Amino acid sequence: MLGEFFDNLWVSMAGAVEYNRKNAAPINVDGFPNLILDPRTGSQSERQYFAWDVLRYQIRHSLTEDGKLGPSTRGHMEKSPEGTGRGFWHNGVLIDAPIVVETDHWTSKTSSRGNYGIQWVVVHWNGKNVEHCIRTLESANASTHFIVGKHEGAGGLPAIVHQLADTFDKAWHAGEYNARSIGVDIAQRIQADSLHEYLEAGYDVQVIDNFERRPDGSKWGQDQVLSLDPKIARQTNELLHALCDAYGIPKKIPRDHSLMSDDFWRANKGVVFHSHLVATKWDVAPWFDQLVDGFELVEIS
Repeated sequence: MLGEFFDNLWVSMAGAVEYNRKNAAPINVDGFPNLILDPRTGSQSERQYFAWDVLRYQIRHSLTEDGKLGPSTRGHMEKSPEGTGRGFWHNGVLIDAPIVVETDHWTSKTSSRGNYGIQWVVVHWNGKNVEHCIRTLESANASTHFIVGKHEGAGGLPAIVHQLADTFDKAWHAGEYNARSIGVDIAQRIQADSLHEYLEAGYDVQVIDNFERRPDGSKWGQDQVLSLDPKIARQTNELLHALCDAYGIPKKIPRDHSLMSDDFWRANKGVVFHSHLVATKWDVAPWFDQLVDGFELVEIS
């Protein structure tokens, strides 16, 4: 049904594609990456995606919804900074959700999920703040769907959610587990030696003991780590709940830090940390208690 809907949509937008071919030109608008494609000389697919992003912009800003980049829409783009909305982008459609999301750092590092649907949300840590997290992903040729954190120099302010990739697409955050999952990266360091830097920046963090263990008693990671800033923890928890509601994912998180089998991964749904998937990863186990509020804790069997 959804595929038929979008096939019909492309047909109905033929007029917009032709209009843009004759009258429009590329424009750089944060959160709408296809607008930099050339609607005059690009391929048919590029012209379609250009018109689709025009329509997305028009829908978001309550403009005439025709997919045509005429003087009115272009003027709005040039005068109005883009970047914030409520909800999540999935296949070019904004899914309503009680989360304010910034989309000013869209990534091109995505690929098709193939025949897989979304079953899981995988939580990582990465970078010391939002900007550093983005640079780290880019340098590693990696990507994620969402980043939660604070901007550089804004440690005392609330945490912000950024969407970097459409959830219809596969982001490159967890290797073989990407096709069935949404990636969420928390932009704060875990290392205790970063305490002074974070306190100076206005974060609410402290050094805590890392008591997290595998079921066999083995530990991994450092003995002492930084706590997660409560504003980031609360925003991450709210994001996880909103994603579960939006995509029909059960609000379940593994109770301990067992490694998940491939069979369990394929057959179930929920929220997991990277440490549940890869033996050498320990994100975000030390922050377990700060992130699981409102989730059912389940056994991995």
